[in-house]
Amino acid sequence: MHGREDAITYIRSCVEHAKTAHHVHNPEITVEGDTAQVIWAMQDRVIWPEDRAARLNESGHTGFGQYHETYARQNGRWRIAKSRLLYLIYEPHPRAWDTPS
Repeated sequence: MHGREDAITYIRSCVEHAKTAHHVHNPEITVEGDTAQVIWAMQDRVIWPEDRAARLNESGHTGFGQYHETYARQNGRWRIAKSRLLYLIYEPHPRAWDTPS
């Protein structure tokens, strides 16, 4: 996706009705001029609404990973130019009715 509005629309479509906690920690930052490369450690916990849980065949997940981002300085302000999420551990949670009793 390209641009702020595309990013907002996409992220909102994924998590607007989910229950979620999302944490980023300990950035590793390398700056060269007006460009910075940043790696953020992350953890998320997501509980999907029923319609999305049915489509994904999971009630949610717990994940651990990293954001790999490029920032660009424009007019004295840093902006995200590129962002990629890489999961190192992704633990899906089964839907309640799919769990054996």
